[in-house]
Parts: sequence; structure tokens; C-alpha cells
Amino acid sequence: MRAAIILVGGKSKRYGSPKALEVIEGKTFFERIYDIVDQVADKVYVSVSKHTPPSIHAMARMKGAKIVPDETYPCGGPPRALLSVYNNYKHNKYLVVGVDYPFINRDIIEKLYEYSSESRLSALTPVLVKGYPLVMIGVLSLRSLEILKKACYVKQSKTRLSDAYRAAYISGFYGWRLFTDDPRSFSNINSPDEIDGLPVSGELFTGDRVHVKNNYYPRMLECLENNDVKCALMMLEKEKELYESKGISLFSRHVAQDILWLSNEGVY
Repeated sequence: MRAAIILVGGKSKRYGSPKALEVIEGKTFFERIYDIVDQVADKVYVSVSKHTPPSIHAMARMKGAKIVPDETYPCGGPPRALLSVYNNYKHNKYLVVGVDYPFINRDIIEKLYEYSSESRLSALTPVLVKGYPLVMIGVLSLRSLEILKKACYVKQSKTRLSDAYRAAYISGFYGWRLFTDDPRSFSNINSPDEIDGLPVSGELFTGDRVHVKNNYYPRMLECLENNDVKCALMMLEKEKELYESKGISLFSRHVAQDILWLSNEGVY
């Protein structure tokens, strides 16, 4: 079964109003994304929080989606949203799409499912800007979310969405041209003035497929569960080197921040 999660629980602080309700060509961001995903997925879960407008709940119910409210976890944001779905509905893999991407199309969704079956991938995400995966769009395995849940209790508020990909044994970072000819399809809209442009800061990624085999992240969590900070720092240093060697700048930066926090505090 093809399962999908649409994340609609954000605060839309930068946007200034509920982003999910912004209308383009007669449809809200939410409706545009839902209608595309629903054409491909067998089951669609709409992840909501206390910040989600009631009208989104109504739209989701009318479309037959399963609404999943945020549950209580020590981590917040997208990790909490993913775990709230994972805790109640188990699937081998989950497509994840944030409501920030109103120009995503059916071909992209189809290819995400297709490519996620290649090379025993545990996670897959597109890359638009060099070094910066689009982690709000991707496919995550059940095992990745199991490890993310462990991370949520270990790292708590410092858990990021990138942790879900770091938790994957083999992650695929695939260039945007494998999905579409139009980079605007991957536009992450954070303000109204970005709708008519291509809100990209940085050099567009020109690569193809980058596979990362990472067993340092789960070992780091095991070290921390055993209160072995020295061991955890060693695993993080190795993980940082791994992402640097693969050119995944966003993840190497996040690992570096984990090293800093752990070095200064001895705990997350």
C-alpha cells in the first residue's frame, strides 16, 4: 500500500497567515497538494496541530482523508507529526509532503515512490539547491521512523526532520532533474511574494543520484542511551565526515550542531 502524509501543522509565521489556505488558480495550497497526492497514494494522512485552521479539517474530511492530530512527544514540529502518524498507522514506507510545496505535480509523486524502491533505499529526498536536500518532500521507511522515535526521546526538542533521514541505513539524495524539468515545482513558498518566482538561494544542484550508507546515527543514539557521551561524539564526528564527503552540507551542519550541544552540555 502506498501511504502518504501531508504536513499541515505549521504556524506559517513567515507567511503571515495560514499558508495552507492561500489560493492559487482557484485551489488552496492544501487542496492542490492533496488532490495530486491522492491520485497516486492508496492512503492519505493529513497531519494537523493546534495551529491548523478548522477549515483544513473540514476540507480533509470532505476528501476522505484520515486526519491525525499531533500527539504528545518530547520532540516537536515535523518529527512529532510523523511520529503521531507512525504510532497509529504502520506502513512499510511513507511519502511525506509539506504544504509549503503547492507546485508539486503527479510525476514527482510517482517518481518518489518509484525511486524509493531502488537500491534498498530506506529514505529518499530530492535536492534542488546544491548541498541542501528538500527534507519536507521525501519517502521514509518504517524503520527510519522507529529510530526517529528513539531520537525524539534522546534529543527531545533538538530533534529535526533531517534526523529521520539520518536514521535511514541507506538514504538517496536525488537531483531535481530526475523528477521534473521545472525547478519551480520544488518551490518552498514562505511568503506571498515568492509565489510568482523561484525562491531559491544558492546554486542549483546538477548531480544525479547520491547514496549515503549511514550506521553512525543509530549507534550514536545507543551510546547516549548507555550514557556514553565520548562514544556518541565519536559517532557524530564520523557521521559529519560522511556527509561532508558526500556534499550534503545541510546534514553535516546539523551534525556539527549536535556535536557542539553535546560537547557543551554532555546531554542533549
